Amino acid sequence: LRSGGSSVKTVNETVRVDVYYECLCPDSRNFVVNQLYPAWSDLKDIMEVNLIPYGKAFTEAKGDGYSFSCQHGPPECEGNKYHACAVKLQDTQISVPYVNCMINNNFVPAQIAQTCAEKFSIPFSTIEECAKGKEGEKLLYVMGELTKNLNPSVTFIPTIEIEGSQNRFKNALKNLALQVCLEFKEKFKRIHPHCTKFVH
Repeated sequence: LRSGGSSVKTVNETVRVDVYYECLCPDSRNFVVNQLYPAWSDLKDIMEVNLIPYGKAFTEAKGDGYSFSCQHGPPECEGNKYHACAVKLQDTQISVPYVNCMINNNFVPAQIAQTCAEKFSIPFSTIEECAKGKEGEKLLYVMGELTKNLNPSVTFIPTIEIEGSQNRFKNALKNLALQVCLEFKEKFKRIHPHCTKFVH
């Protein structure tokens, strides 16, 4: 607020980052823990993060629902549902740290989902209800459709898109913060103050 009480309207200038991953994939875990979470911690003001947990899975329509087979077995399908529900039910201010917490040790999905929910004071019952019910199935189906519609199509998980493009994908795996800052500079023709330690 300026003196006199009139508020300054700011346009939110952000870079969109879409992360296509699966919760038991070592490469996905490595990316979330060592790239996404640290970059987001530094640059959350300019990052619009979309998490798409599905990866190299398969969906089969079954009655009025869906069944899934996942690259790392049934626990991964279950874990992906918890991730999908967290992403749907929580703002990114919570879902990014929550996903980072779960993916660290996702082998017993319900247990880690509850432990991490308690850590961030999230009502676990709503996430559990979603993950164990039809809503979790529907969400994972949607995540699967988004993943299958990638162009170019998935060859490696995680796949990272910045502003809907895979041009920075390989570099983002090594230094996501730098790529977000370079994209911001290209998009808005200036270096964001939070980016000065990444871009000169």
